[in-house]
Amino acid sequence: MRNEEGRLKTCLHQFDYLLFLFVLATTAFGLVVLSGGARDVPGMAEKVGAQTMWWRVSIAVFLAALVIPYRWLLVFSWPLYLLSVALLLMLILADRHSLGFISTVKAGGAASWLKLTVGARSWQFQPSEFAKIAFVIVLAQWLAWRREHLAKLRECIVPFIITAVPVAIIFRQPDLGTAAVFLPLPFILLFVAGIRWRVVIVSVLAGILVLVAAVVYLTHAERVPGLKEYHVKRIRVFLKPIVSPFQPPGVESILYGDSQAAQPPEPEANTPKGKKQRDYEWQIQQAEMALGSGRVFGKGWGQGTQTRYGFLPEYWTDFIFSSLGEQFGLMGCLSLLLFYLLILWRVVHISVVTADPFGKYLVLGLVSIVMIHVFMNIGMTVRLLPIAGVPLPLVSYGGSFLATNYLIFGLIANAGMRRVKIERYGSFAQI
Repeated sequence: MRNEEGRLKTCLHQFDYLLFLFVLATTAFGLVVLSGGARDVPGMAEKVGAQTMWWRVSIAVFLAALVIPYRWLLVFSWPLYLLSVALLLMLILADRHSLGFISTVKAGGAASWLKLTVGARSWQFQPSEFAKIAFVIVLAQWLAWRREHLAKLRECIVPFIITAVPVAIIFRQPDLGTAAVFLPLPFILLFVAGIRWRVVIVSVLAGILVLVAAVVYLTHAERVPGLKEYHVKRIRVFLKPIVSPFQPPGVESILYGDSQAAQPPEPEANTPKGKKQRDYEWQIQQAEMALGSGRVFGKGWGQGTQTRYGFLPEYWTDFIFSSLGEQFGLMGCLSLLLFYLLILWRVVHISVVTADPFGKYLVLGLVSIVMIHVFMNIGMTVRLLPIAGVPLPLVSYGGSFLATNYLIFGLIANAGMRRVKIERYGSFAQI
């Protein structure tokens, strides 16, 4: 009895209360931004209410993630990974064939949601969110097992195979944004696990060559296998400022000018709806206008004109950072980045004080998921990356996404509060 009480006291003492506080504060800040964008907009009040309800559910998910010792995941790592792959395959199958009570819900042109219908009730969830966590768990388990052999290049083969399976399936949905989140994770964890520098340098150089080749191909190819037309056009909109200096105008353009630019635009193209349909730069243009119009201190809570009048698309999910900049300006954006930095600080602290290799890799892999989302979302908002439809963690609207974020931080806090020195790796003599 005393032993159990001692373990409980140790867990409560080692629980990172600052991490939990920063996660709550970031979510609250996101709810303020969402409610400001929804002010006086028909149908948006329900989204604010739903997000508030999901926040309570997410806190319960966070607390539930603290109950079971994180090292139990070593036993369930491969079953969880295989289950996530099975769910992703079921998503592809349900999109192409009728499976009775199982169907799909499309978002942004991708079949990313599984919908289960029983009678008059239905539930839907995104298997790729679960797959991210399962993927990090199995990769952390593998690296912890093989960490003393990573000097050999062949040890990198299995991590890349583990990565390639879910990425290939998600790419078929097609959900390029979610697939792109997976790609940096094996490199981050291999680097943390101690892979040799020469492998890192070779990988970076190879990656640069592949990137240059991909840019040239995407710029000139009429059709890209595996990609939808709107995917290609979004990428080309992003690449246009990069490749235009290397594409001198033709003789006709020099002598006669751009005849298309000289023609007046069609009347219907001047409306927001028409712009969205005809101009693939519409989204990024409106995102930049909203972000820049806030200047230093913003227009004020609920005063964002680009947001309230419907010019800024998806301002409650993909482009909520632009809505934040419009309402609260540069100071608001820097405040959100400070929250993310404080969260990262606490997670890195947990990884440093955790002696267990599996716990260390698990913590760093899970926080990498969150920070990759942050980088990709803000990057596409400021035109550093192509538009990929990646939400902003703890801020964007979305119940299952918010619950997944809290599950991630719950597992991180779990590893932090149960950090003890393990004499023999593989032993379950753990709190």
